[in-house]
Amino acid sequence: MDTIKKVGLFLGPALFLLICLLPLPTGMSQPAMYCAAVTALMATWWITEAIPIPATSMLPIVLFPFLQIMTSAKATLPYANHIIYLFMGGFFIAVCMERWNLHYRIAMQTIKLVGTSPSRIVLGFMVAAAFLSMWVSNTATTVMMMPIGMAIIKACAEITGDKDLHKNPFAISLMLGLAYAASIGGLGTIIGTPPNTIMVAQIDKLYGQSIGFLDWMKVGVPLAATFLIITWLLLTKVLFRVKGDILQGRGDSLIKTELAKLGLMKKEEKLIVAVFAVVASLWILMGLVKWPIFKGVSDASVAIAGALLLFVIPSDLKKGVFLLDWKTAVKIPWDVILLFGGGLCLADGFQETGLTKYIGFFDVSNGIH
Repeated sequence: MDTIKKVGLFLGPALFLLICLLPLPTGMSQPAMYCAAVTALMATWWITEAIPIPATSMLPIVLFPFLQIMTSAKATLPYANHIIYLFMGGFFIAVCMERWNLHYRIAMQTIKLVGTSPSRIVLGFMVAAAFLSMWVSNTATTVMMMPIGMAIIKACAEITGDKDLHKNPFAISLMLGLAYAASIGGLGTIIGTPPNTIMVAQIDKLYGQSIGFLDWMKVGVPLAATFLIITWLLLTKVLFRVKGDILQGRGDSLIKTELAKLGLMKKEEKLIVAVFAVVASLWILMGLVKWPIFKGVSDASVAIAGALLLFVIPSDLKKGVFLLDWKTAVKIPWDVILLFGGGLCLADGFQETGLTKYIGFFDVSNGIH
């Protein structure tokens, strides 16, 4: 175990105990104080990775009931949030792509289109993610783009022989670029992210001033484009700079060779593309059109429906082979799902104990806002 992990392993519990034993500030409840202590512990262990990140994510299930923050029944609910199932459905589609090597084909075609320069690959990826995010939720965009991004990273690593992806600046900038672009793109349209819609509705209600879809885009799109370029420059030219051609000057010939090895698209690949296209189209339609059939239907329902289709559509019915089987499905990153659940549970703890209101009141009273 390295020094940072050792320090984090003991620092986390020390901060937890210290906060628990501190005198209660005015206006703060004891459960809120305990929630802050759990947050300090989890943040320390997450940052230092003293224990596996998904293991840290399960701490609220144990600590919240014992500290009277919330019951076990309430503490476990966020781990089954509908957003969790959106990710799960997306991950099922992703591992299905990997099973039939579709992800590698998409990666090669993407690199062929945007070029083999690391910065150009990141830019192309970010532009695609930002555009999608203008019409689809940030989370759904991330779910759609993540397998393609991972395929590009793995493909480049296989060709160059670089196996240490955790420290690879290109891999880091590509994944961060996806995360930031998915959020930045949401600024472009009213439906890009829920806060936009809420603000437009509130302005209309409080001030009688309506903001049209095009009116929003006149400001939102240039703003999103500006932030996208700034983020791209920071990631690729300052923070995670990668010099030269990532495929070491052999880009064109290597891409052609790899695509030739893949050959024509197989039947299975075409079927997966069709399912993915239906899922993506439904995500977009639900954002643009408020049909009664979509009432109560979330992005998560569509993602799981797409995943179920992959379990149902046969590759070879006689042999009982389907596009997706459970042996493949269990390979999805459950650690990410647990991490997301832990974050949601922590957020619920803030709400339940009133810690959110206390922090907000403290900030306002001290002139921070």
